[in-house]
Amino acid sequence: MTIIRVNKNTSHDNLCEIIERDGCVIIENMVSQKDMDALITDLRPYIDNTPVSNEGFCGNRTRRTSALFAKSLHTAALVEQPLFIAAAENFLPNSAKCSI
Repeated sequence: MTIIRVNKNTSHDNLCEIIERDGCVIIENMVSQKDMDALITDLRPYIDNTPVSNEGFCGNRTRRTSALFAKSLHTAALVEQPLFIAAAENFLPNSAKCSI
């Protein structure tokens, strides 16, 4: 399967249509490289220390690092993006308004 790529100026409707159809989408350059670098710097030690899963539910070669908001203030750069908020409101209509 090829994952569709869009830019950060795509419409909310287009983004949600792609997610509904394909289950995922890549939004290129949604946040600045500076914010991504800072986020990766903050999270790298936690990700590196997260063991690779050997459970069927989580996959056999994945790492699931939790509590990202507690580990880096730079996570806000992601969730404050209009496309992220639009997708959350579309797919999580009741909980998104309370948890974002």
